[in-house]
Amino acid sequence: MPCTEILNNPRYKRITLHTLSIIFGFSSWMGVNAIFLEVPIIINSAPEGWKLSSYIVLIVQSGNIGVLLYNILQKYWPVKDAYLIYGMLGLGCLGSLLIGFLYDHTIELWGHERSLPLFIFTFMFALVACTSSVMMMPYMGRFLKQYIITYCMGVGIAGFISSILALGQGSGSTTDECVPSNSTESGFEPVQVPPRFSVELFFFIHFFLYLLSATAFILIVKMKKFRSEYAHITIRDGNDYTFKRHEKEGSDTDLQDSSKILYEKLNLISTTEYRYLMTLTGVLSIICNSVLPSIQSFSTLPYGTSTHHYSAIFSLMANPIADIIRLYTPERSVKGITCLVGVLAIPATYIFVIALMSPNPPLQDHFMGAFLSIAAWTIYTGMYSFINVSIITIFRQQGGKSLVYNGTTAQESINNILLFSF
Repeated sequence: MPCTEILNNPRYKRITLHTLSIIFGFSSWMGVNAIFLEVPIIINSAPEGWKLSSYIVLIVQSGNIGVLLYNILQKYWPVKDAYLIYGMLGLGCLGSLLIGFLYDHTIELWGHERSLPLFIFTFMFALVACTSSVMMMPYMGRFLKQYIITYCMGVGIAGFISSILALGQGSGSTTDECVPSNSTESGFEPVQVPPRFSVELFFFIHFFLYLLSATAFILIVKMKKFRSEYAHITIRDGNDYTFKRHEKEGSDTDLQDSSKILYEKLNLISTTEYRYLMTLTGVLSIICNSVLPSIQSFSTLPYGTSTHHYSAIFSLMANPIADIIRLYTPERSVKGITCLVGVLAIPATYIFVIALMSPNPPLQDHFMGAFLSIAAWTIYTGMYSFINVSIITIFRQQGGKSLVYNGTTAQESINNILLFSF
């Protein structure tokens, strides 16, 4: 079936746009995740040694300067967000291509060798990741609400793909093999098993995924057929759009055919609820994106390295699954979200408690200990993703600027840097 005929069919058109939205979502945090997943391998040759992870965390947090510059730019010199997103996607493609060649190069600074190329590319990925919350995600808000959910699914799926690649590569493996040696009495010495494929190939695969993501966004913007999937909004520069309450007039066939789904019932909230959800976004971001991830190893490694690996994998699987569930469930009210946060506190508290009791948490030598640790991380990640997308869909209906404010709050770096320093 020709492409034009597919897009003329409303069902196929929506499936195509959902697919492109998912692929576009790949570009959000994919580069940053790739860096962290390769640290166990890169750290063996990096001059920073075990301090490398700390440097990378600070560089990633510094990417939030992009959020500040974006807000200043759109306040004084508004431009179309599509142009800025093109630039960010180009930055991601360039970084993922060059890092494959230069990740292990060092430069002497102040009398010491430094992994400067690696740090530069990490900052490039951080800019893409941090600004995605105020540019890419709000951009998808101009479409019907289900498309912003599939975009969020893409963010989670990209992390899952990267983790599967890292597991297949053997990143972070603690397995050694014995090889013949004349320097030991036994005639053998333990040598760490090398990765199944190189760091270069790992990053080149991500370069291909960035290209796919960039292509998906270009198609979303340039294919005029997709504009019939816009919500009933007035669009201005800088992701500044507002929803209309009156039925749209026009003779465009696509718009008329889609009219039954274009006019959403808006879930408008009060100023008090608006401030409450914005504050909740900031608090959840600090706890779920800074505090708990920083203690993950303390809550999982006492039960074994396999527990640590499986908790990471199942958590990444829970993210897109939660978004799929959200896609097919009714709109959540502010009270409903508050109740879900109360439920989220249960696995989060359990994780925090067993981390405090590390290195001797309860049920350390029992199967149930590992099972509960993995289950807590999986449930916590899935619920946080569900709650986060639910809040995003509510803010989306308050207008595009509300999504930008929400993204800015979620990416607030001051508290994260203070927590890291502490």
